[in-house]
Amino acid sequence: MRKALLLVTAGVAMALSGARRGGAQTTEDYRFTPPLKRGDLLDLRNIDGSMTITQGGSSAAIVVHKVVRRGDGSLVKAIMEKTADGYRVCAIYLHRGESRDTCNGEDHDGGNDEPLDVDLNFDVQAPAGVRLAVHSVDGSVDARGVDAATTIRTVDGNITYRGVAPTSLNTVDGSIDATVTDATWDHDVALRSVDGGIDVTLPPSINVTLTGETVDGDFNSDFPVTLAGKWGPRSMHATIGSGGSRELRMSTIDGSIRLHRGS
Repeated sequence: MRKALLLVTAGVAMALSGARRGGAQTTEDYRFTPPLKRGDLLDLRNIDGSMTITQGGSSAAIVVHKVVRRGDGSLVKAIMEKTADGYRVCAIYLHRGESRDTCNGEDHDGGNDEPLDVDLNFDVQAPAGVRLAVHSVDGSVDARGVDAATTIRTVDGNITYRGVAPTSLNTVDGSIDATVTDATWDHDVALRSVDGGIDVTLPPSINVTLTGETVDGDFNSDFPVTLAGKWGPRSMHATIGSGGSRELRMSTIDGSIRLHRGS
């Protein structure tokens, strides 16, 4: 199992700012440099904490900054493992007496008497052309300069995205602010929120079919649109430009949908 951990290349660095117990805050950094190449998949999984991702260049650099405010911070850590199509970096909980070295398994505090208050904040530099799959539970995701297929999902947090057309951006309790930089793509794009608005900026020369639904919100577009079905206060089916087979699907329950024309 040690070969899955790959902490030989991780170089864990600690910077303690107080005792681990007694209420003082402590910090610890985990550093990873997976040898990713164009077309590989970088799978990022977090539980509590923010995730900041930039893409470009030829090498990967991942720093996971752990902040412990309460409880035994040694029960929470970040690890890296090799996957069939790339690498995975994840946050995991360790149960007392268990030596866990894989991302597979349940992630909770193990029923400890002392509650845990620990954030793992990801700072990721991904190489150009590497595909991204990002999953978080409690935290916002900010991804910029993305140039390959990407999916982002968080439960409690906002998503900010800048790059080529993603595959999907999905949040439950948060908003989506997405800027798509390429005017042509060959796949459908799905943007979904439950409790938040969706703001999308598209290139001025875009040709795409739109579908959207909202329960407690409205639609607004900077683009002239051609109705392909209906445009109402709760749902719409329309096209921008010549439309086409690719589709931009947007849905939210408690929020509005805004389409902006980029420069």
